[in-house]
Amino acid sequence: MDIAHQLAEYSNNLRYVDISEKVIHEAKRKIIDALGCAIAASNAEPVKVLKKIAKNVKGNSTILGTKIKTSAELATFTNGAMVRYLDFMDTYFYDGEYVHPEDNLSAILTAAESSKSSGKDLLLVTVLSYEISCRLVDYANIRNRGWDHVIWITISTAASAAKLLKINVEKIAEAISIAIASNIPLRQIRIGELSNWKGLAAPYAAKAGLLAAILAKEGITGPRDIFEGKHGFFARVSGKSSLDISKFCKKGNKFKIKEAHIKKYPAEYNSLSAIEAALTLRKRISKTDFKKIRKIKISTFSAAYQIISDKKKWLPTNRETADHSMPYIVCVALLDGTISERQFSRKRINSPDIKKLIQKVSVSESSQCNADYYPGTPNKVEIVLQNGKTFSEKVIHPRGSYKNPMTDQEVEEKFKKNVRKFLSSTKAEKVLKFLWNIEKQKDVRKLFSLL
Repeated sequence: MDIAHQLAEYSNNLRYVDISEKVIHEAKRKIIDALGCAIAASNAEPVKVLKKIAKNVKGNSTILGTKIKTSAELATFTNGAMVRYLDFMDTYFYDGEYVHPEDNLSAILTAAESSKSSGKDLLLVTVLSYEISCRLVDYANIRNRGWDHVIWITISTAASAAKLLKINVEKIAEAISIAIASNIPLRQIRIGELSNWKGLAAPYAAKAGLLAAILAKEGITGPRDIFEGKHGFFARVSGKSSLDISKFCKKGNKFKIKEAHIKKYPAEYNSLSAIEAALTLRKRISKTDFKKIRKIKISTFSAAYQIISDKKKWLPTNRETADHSMPYIVCVALLDGTISERQFSRKRINSPDIKKLIQKVSVSESSQCNADYYPGTPNKVEIVLQNGKTFSEKVIHPRGSYKNPMTDQEVEEKFKKNVRKFLSSTKAEKVLKFLWNIEKQKDVRKLFSLL
């Protein structure tokens, strides 16, 4: 049986009763986190553009936080942009390959709305989408081959949406094949100075996965042997044919959703331990000594050095580049004592104090940090004063890592902080109560009206 059909069978056969209570609880935490990130980005410029486009297309799918009804594809694209734009969503990584599994949620919600799914259906498919996207990350590092990780989202959303749309195994396999065939993204998306597409590539991938499921449901077929063929995924994208679906969790407590890290700060995940190190150092250095900083040395691991420390990210000019710039993130954390949406405003990015301090930064790859990598993301920040006095701090597992997890209360606090500009405290509490008890809901469409 080919891999597409194996994935389809796995997706079709997974049941709610197969999943432990701990895993179900983690799925709720991830849904709460993703929705908080989405509402917080309601007025982001790319989101406003997508809403404008969506308003002109009639359909039955809802854009989060609004009464706008549009096509399933545009709802998925727009909702996905909301989840993704602030770079506050979760992260899963292995061996230098990454995915942000909360990117699955936009396609899942759209499919759940159209199929009038229950809360249990939503939780089940959330766990499924994480399992597929994260196990694919374990299987191959395509970043080093010039491809972007959002292809994993295209595959996982195709299978997950297809399950919610209640189509058979053969058609789920067709959806996976269609999704892969024309949606292989280039890694250039994340190289050098970044564009809006940094935050829109994954929503577009989710849209493609959902559309593939819709097409397959209506009888459209995809190419054969999409993984194994002469010009298939193994030969042209991953460069290896060792994908083993039997390793995917089928029952119990070992589903990959438990290993996805929640972000405490809205920045590229590899920088979060550097942020915590910088914030700790800020408390240890007097205002007088702060003015006498001669050097800021950042020691990091290979993936962080390659992804967020290249020279084109040294003096960012937009938000997309700034939240993926190790030197900028460390400097603004030292100067402001926090990292929030305000630290990535155009005004803050262009501030003279940032530009002055960033000239004192050096970033180097460290053998010790490489040794501590995975599941840690080790960063060491060292500040050297003009008199030679040195302060240093190293963090391996930032708060929110599954090795240093946020409590449920912290997840709630992050949600409330994210939505406070858009939802009253009473409404936020109602949403949280709904989500913590979503397995009791017979129709998740209530969530859209609640928001």
